[in-house]
Amino acid sequence: MRGHWKAAARRRPAGSNRWCQRPTRRRQAPARSLPQTAESSRPARHGGATTASRRVLRRKPSDPQIDPRGLTHPHPETLYQLPHWEPKVRHNRGRECPVRYPMTDPFDLNRFVRAQDPVYRDVQGELARGRKQTHWMWFIFPQIAGLGVSAMSQRYAIGSRAEAEAYLAHPILGGRLIECTRLVLAVEGRTINAILGAPDDAKFRSSMTLFGAVSDEPVFDQALARYFAGEPDGATLEILDGLERTSS
Repeated sequence: MRGHWKAAARRRPAGSNRWCQRPTRRRQAPARSLPQTAESSRPARHGGATTASRRVLRRKPSDPQIDPRGLTHPHPETLYQLPHWEPKVRHNRGRECPVRYPMTDPFDLNRFVRAQDPVYRDVQGELARGRKQTHWMWFIFPQIAGLGVSAMSQRYAIGSRAEAEAYLAHPILGGRLIECTRLVLAVEGRTINAILGAPDDAKFRSSMTLFGAVSDEPVFDQALARYFAGEPDGATLEILDGLERTSS
């Protein structure tokens, strides 16, 4: 027994009354195995092991890359050719987030989108039935700035030829304007006053004159020809001419 206690004392660290225990080794998670490829199944040359990075480099440029974390990425040569790929930036905490590019809207055309979205289905239904019943004329058929005096007319007025061109080129607003104009043209046997009422019939004429003057879209001239005997709004043309003289 004396030999047992002496052996135990030798195993105790100096200055400690506790029994010495062997440090436990942490179990490491097994490494994720990469999918076998034609290159990875070949025996390594010169007795060396074929690493994951070497297998990735041997892939064809058109094949996706698989990094040791198991994430699949497009080849660097096609990084900026894929529309779904977003460049990454690394933040101070090490997390990767997609880069957000600010959208340019110098004329604040999004104000029209915000106003149209909640009521656009109602607008389509009213125009298809041939009678406007609710209030949406300012942002569905906008007119040139300087004609309206109300707060809504001034907020949704088009301030220049460039803004009118940008409105037509907008992926949402341009198509909606043309669609609503065609719905008005599709009404049979009713005047524009019976469809829109007053003074919205005059606003419609101003809107058709504005967008007909800045584009080659025939639907605006067709609306003027059918409901106004082909006569555009003179006040709208005068304001456009004045804006062009001041800008030149």
